[in-house]
Amino acid sequence: MSKQQPILVHGGRPIDNIGNKLLVLGFRPHRVRTRDEAFAKADQLGSELRVALVDALAPPEDVRALAMRGLAVVVAGERPSDATLKQLREAGAQVALWEPVDDAAVQFVLGQAGLSDRGAEGRRHGRVPTDLKALVRAKAGNRTASVHEMSESGAYLATLRPLMKGAVVPIELRLPDTEVEVEAQVVWSNVIGNLRKDGHPTGMAVKFLDLPGDVRGQLLRYLGSQLERFQI
Repeated sequence: MSKQQPILVHGGRPIDNIGNKLLVLGFRPHRVRTRDEAFAKADQLGSELRVALVDALAPPEDVRALAMRGLAVVVAGERPSDATLKQLREAGAQVALWEPVDDAAVQFVLGQAGLSDRGAEGRRHGRVPTDLKALVRAKAGNRTASVHEMSESGAYLATLRPLMKGAVVPIELRLPDTEVEVEAQVVWSNVIGNLRKDGHPTGMAVKFLDLPGDVRGQLLRYLGSQLERFQI
């Protein structure tokens, strides 16, 4: 049996761009065009199905019907009017992927929606995709990295020169309005020719060690602002 998370993809052309990415990103998409088709597919998949990706311009009745079946509804496409957003919220949608959207955002939102009945608010300490830059101060030489995703307890750093598991290094994180330095330990690495984690670029996962209170507060404020990107 496939370990890929099934995603019900309900809608037409507006969400095809996202739907076309799902298999590559580690999901198992099931495309439907009508509410009846959606119900039939949901019945077929049973409790294995937890997430529906729905065109934001779909009838609110479709969103409500899927939400009432216990699915986390993620709406996607061009951001609609405030009136339509209000209808979507009232119908039970909580999370959105507005164009333009990158692969990291798709993975995060759909993965978290499948982990929690509360949509993208669930587990992993609020881990979110970011476009931050970081400087890793290693003994063998400093190296720059992109922060692929981050939480208050750790981050995944995309870099062509990851360090070995267990290494402890200071890392400078460049937040939008400030820079903070944290001490971190490498938990695992993806290296060229031996990638261990699907959906992660070459790089390394690190956990933060003994964050000072002011630094933790700065990280939490940033993470909160990032999470708001996906809320309706």
